[in-house]
Amino acid sequence: MRTADFLEKWLKLRAPYLAQTTYASYEKVVQNYLNPEFGDTELDEITPLDVELFLGALLGAGKAPSTVKRIYSVFRSAMNKAARMGLLSSNPTGYGRIDPLPKGQRDIQHYSADDLRQIFAALGGESLRWQSFVRTAVDTGARRGELVALQWRDFSADCIEIRRAAYKLTGESAKTKAPKSGRSRTVHITADTAALLEQLRREQKKAALKTGAGWSSQFYIFGELGQMLHPTTPTKWWRRFLEQNDLPRRPLHALRHTSATLLLSGGVDIKTVSSRLGHSSLEVTQIYLHLVAGADQKAAEVLSNIL
Repeated sequence: MRTADFLEKWLKLRAPYLAQTTYASYEKVVQNYLNPEFGDTELDEITPLDVELFLGALLGAGKAPSTVKRIYSVFRSAMNKAARMGLLSSNPTGYGRIDPLPKGQRDIQHYSADDLRQIFAALGGESLRWQSFVRTAVDTGARRGELVALQWRDFSADCIEIRRAAYKLTGESAKTKAPKSGRSRTVHITADTAALLEQLRREQKKAALKTGAGWSSQFYIFGELGQMLHPTTPTKWWRRFLEQNDLPRRPLHALRHTSATLLLSGGVDIKTVSSRLGHSSLEVTQIYLHLVAGADQKAAEVLSNIL
């Protein structure tokens, strides 16, 4: 059997068990990487040497180690299935047959406290929606899709409940799904952020009354006349905002990283930070620890005081 034919069938087998976004990412890996390299090769003719040369070529072409690992993970999953179905005598992608891929240093872009002060000062010239969006992003550490999908029923006096995330697949309209962790979470917010959101709610209610459309708690907090924003709209606005105000150019996701690093450097325990961010495990949150300046020195000072 041609590898491309098997991968097509494998994707169909996996479809009922994967989130739409995950399925789309698997499909991209197959179409963009696996089929061009192995598609015309007979499934049982692929060797561990072929696989290692393929992965090495990706790294040599400048692909990030994390990207290559994701491609390898999809390929290995497909080949594991082929082996279990008796289509392969042995799995050429199996553990122990391929040298470990380099870990690489994950590039975690974030803002310092001074950077944030500049950002908040510049936000004074923006609409109430974007002021509230950025403050909520830093306050909660929520992902872009989670922020876009927030509705007014998710907001109370001092907390936000993150129940869903917005996403868009090519050729389809924007939709919502469960957060990345699969679980909703409640995150407490500062009084300043809550006050901004209250102000935004009043503004939206007035606008709704003017149009005669009425107002509903199911309206999207950062949307247009109750409708959800396109998931990429905040990113486009963010780039323009940074450029117009001559601020450090970092991706919108840097606000999530900033929330985590500021909390950890302020002494908040890692379990609480992990819970606020909606991480699947503490190990995911640990990627921020090396960014916390002076954390090791503080630990030594604490021990010194105790001893």
